[in-house]
Amino acid sequence: MGALTGQDWITTEQSNRIGVRLEPAGGRSLERNPDSGTGELPSEGTVAGALQVPPSGHPVLFLADHPVTGGYPVIAVVVPEDLPTAAQLPPGHSVRFTIVDPATLEPRETAVTGAVPEGTQP
Repeated sequence: MGALTGQDWITTEQSNRIGVRLEPAGGRSLERNPDSGTGELPSEGTVAGALQVPPSGHPVLFLADHPVTGGYPVIAVVVPEDLPTAAQLPPGHSVRFTIVDPATLEPRETAVTGAVPEGTQP
């Protein structure tokens, strides 16, 4: 999670009603687990706000017209309250992710350390 929350991301011109495509702002792309064979998963349903990581390592934030996952891992979900703002971000806008407590929407300590306590979801 540290690679996701520890750097800024830039919205790209390929963003649309399906999703906000992001690229690292001078940082590094997310790395997928090289030990997982092909790295693809069965397609399955997902929610608006899901953050999917395709082979490029550049995350896609699913919006209103999102598809199923397409076989790529979903590593986080943006809280519903932030989706209207995310949907209106113009190309070139900087974004930073923070892990929050789902009940209070207050930032968690894990946003700094990258550690997620066992039995919880980021």
